Amino acid sequence: MKAYILKGIAKGMISVDAEGRETIISQRPEKALAEECLMHGSSLSGREESFRYLTGSRQKAAVLVSEEPQELWFPTLSKKNKECIWISYFHVVKAFSAPFNQCEVLFDNGMRIALNCSSHTIGLQIKRCHMFLQKINGTAEKNT
Repeated sequence: MKAYILKGIAKGMISVDAEGRETIISQRPEKALAEECLMHGSSLSGREESFRYLTGSRQKAAVLVSEEPQELWFPTLSKKNKECIWISYFHVVKAFSAPFNQCEVLFDNGMRIALNCSSHTIGLQIKRCHMFLQKINGTAEKNT
């Protein structure tokens, strides 16, 4: 996937690319991620279970769609929530607080997007993704 953001809509999703172009696709983000996982030798549920196991988190599991090249997506809300947006981890530079308990995310191409969740939530997601990648890449500190 070359997208930066996947937003669910009533009959599918909107995929936003590096130039900010929006493309309407007739499947939900979770379905697209599930198919991508299968194309790379795993299932969506297996990827979520691995993330939960390695990070100790119980909510909003990120999904490592492919290992080479690494492609990691995280949800802004529960994936059952219709307003959940999936964000490509490797393109995020920083998350900022915004008015009305919103968050603004800055991407590596300069694009910004306002989200209906707190910067604390996005910060936790970014931190969990970082921890997960350290563990699967063997760069986490080992207990001896």
